Amino acid sequence: MTFIRHTVVFSFILTMLLLVGCNPKPVQIEETTEELPEFLIDNPKKLVEANPTIQESDLLLQGLERLSHYYDSVFDQSERAQIFNVPETGYSSYIDYLEIMLSKGKPILPMYGGTEDIKRQIDEGHPVLAVFPLSGGMEAQTVFYGYDDDSLFYYHLPNMNERSVSIERMNSYEEKEVKLFMYEEGLTELDSDYYFLLYIRDIYLKDDSELLGQAIERIEKENLFEQDDAYIRFYVLYYTFYDPQPELVEPYVEEISYSPILYAEINFMLPVIKGDDEQALEAMSKMNLSVAQLPMYRDDTIYHVGVLALENDRMELARTTLQFLNERSPDFPGLAEALARVEE
Repeated sequence: MTFIRHTVVFSFILTMLLLVGCNPKPVQIEETTEELPEFLIDNPKKLVEANPTIQESDLLLQGLERLSHYYDSVFDQSERAQIFNVPETGYSSYIDYLEIMLSKGKPILPMYGGTEDIKRQIDEGHPVLAVFPLSGGMEAQTVFYGYDDDSLFYYHLPNMNERSVSIERMNSYEEKEVKLFMYEEGLTELDSDYYFLLYIRDIYLKDDSELLGQAIERIEKENLFEQDDAYIRFYVLYYTFYDPQPELVEPYVEEISYSPILYAEINFMLPVIKGDDEQALEAMSKMNLSVAQLPMYRDDTIYHVGVLALENDRMELARTTLQFLNERSPDFPGLAEALARVEE
């Protein structure tokens, strides 16, 4: 069976896995009083007055738009057109957005951080877009604008309600549990592990094999696997779909077992790459191939499921998967011939 790499299917599940922290600590969101914090940025209400045009489910994009409004760097229509997006998942590129802001002289850098970083930024007059854990595995997307001796004050996206969180609680978070978008003129993306993760996600979703290959080289060279599970995911994806080398993927397959769809997909594609139809059939039997789940798989995977089903007289599955692929990626190599065989 021939292995073919093709256009990436943009999995919303993969996107969310990169944004949601592991085992976050619960946090109580506290209402603020009407009193202003002792230290705050100039005119914080300007953040509230912004009218974001971005309606994606990812609230950080709305937060970035509010920052651009605060810095009088609102994007025009031509600039918005430069931002890569995937309507099916609501994904828009943070990296594109940040690069446009940088071109306007507003260097916003995503970084892991904490209380002291937020306070320093506020002292310098900069609001801080931030993500930190809530209970139940959720996260709060916020814009910090002030602080006092006991608390940090923020607007809670998307409604921009005023809230606070105690400094004691913020200091209890472990490294990398708090993600910040900070105004940093002296730093570059090479100084930020969080930026690198967002960058890898971005180039994967853009299906840029050359840049992804370069990123994988850095992961291998710097042995970043122990820093974040996301590096393992992209390593596995790269050596399955872009530069197929099953022997490099197999030692890491169990590391992605917490992501059932991706885990099943990789376990199916590995025997496909090796030409082991029997093992591929067994792996296919463990996949959720309902119509509702098909959008979560890559085009490559759907094609090989359809062809394998066709070769094993599972005509209903072959027809369903190949017709779905035809609607999404009608020019996929080999698809026309496979569909013709279904209709024979």
